[in-house]
Parts: sequence; structure tokens; C-alpha cells
Amino acid sequence: MPYSPAYGHQEPPYLSTSAASQSSPRTPPPLSLPTESGDFETALSICEESMKKDWFPTYSIMKSLVVGLASISKVDEAKELIQKVKNKFSKNQELWDEVEKALPLPQ
Repeated sequence: MPYSPAYGHQEPPYLSTSAASQSSPRTPPPLSLPTESGDFETALSICEESMKKDWFPTYSIMKSLVVGLASISKVDEAKELIQKVKNKFSKNQELWDEVEKALPLPQ
């Protein structure tokens, strides 16, 4: 698994096409967020549901979602998502600070 500096550990395979087996209730389901298609609202909904189960998407997926939300004027939602990740993972929060600083101001 690739290293994810935002999380401070190896990037989990969940919420990607190479997800682990579903044999355990703690094992996240194999799915991906529809960020590439531009359906950021659906991606946010899926992401929020997975985070309620303590399943967090990888840094690259989360960053893509945050940037996508900002692109459709959902800057407040993007910032809330960043805050949830920062609350969950204490390592390397400066990466998320940089992402947040690059967001446009809410309108």
C-alpha cells in the first residue's frame, strides 16, 4: 500500500477499486467516490456515510472531493470535510492546512 503523509500511515485500500474483503464488519466495502465524473454532492454523501462507520477515504480521494466541492461553490462543505479529517488524524495536518488555504472564499 502507498504511504499517505496526510494520515501518517499507509493509505488504506478502502473506497477504491482494490478494496479488501468484506468478511469482517470493520472491513470497508469496495467502492469509489464519483469525483472523476463531477458528481461531488453524491461523493460527499457517500463519504459522510463511510466516515460515520470510521471508514475514511484516502488522502487523494478526499483532496479531490474537497477541490471539487469548492469548484461548485460548496466551500463551506469542503472546509467541514477538512475539519473532520483533521479531527480524526493528527499527523501532517499542515497538508490539509495548505489545501484549505487554497480554497476560494465562501460566497
